[in-house]
Amino acid sequence: MAGTSPILYWEDLTPGDEFWSPARTLTEADLVWFCSWTGDWLPIHSDEEFARQSEFGRRIFHGQAGYAVATGLVSRSGLHNGAIVVLEVTLRYRKPLFIGDTIRVRSRV
Repeated sequence: MAGTSPILYWEDLTPGDEFWSPARTLTEADLVWFCSWTGDWLPIHSDEEFARQSEFGRRIFHGQAGYAVATGLVSRSGLHNGAIVVLEVTLRYRKPLFIGDTIRVRSRV
């Protein structure tokens, strides 16, 4: 079928194989939705005036919100199609995520 990735089986993968997701830009709506969904309205996420005085200078996305978006992106990377199971996830928060940032996910076997 056009536009679909081939089904990959365990024996098709080699340690070190990498797969990239499409990109996605984080929006104000994403941040507000996550605050609403989780009930986490900490000022660093929800109060622009408070956040402006922080070390970041503006509101930041929740780390878990970034991970949730990343999970969705991985599902669109061509790697996860029902035949592959995620056995481990390693997260590295190297810097904060902000409204307007565009992210992609690299999955490595």
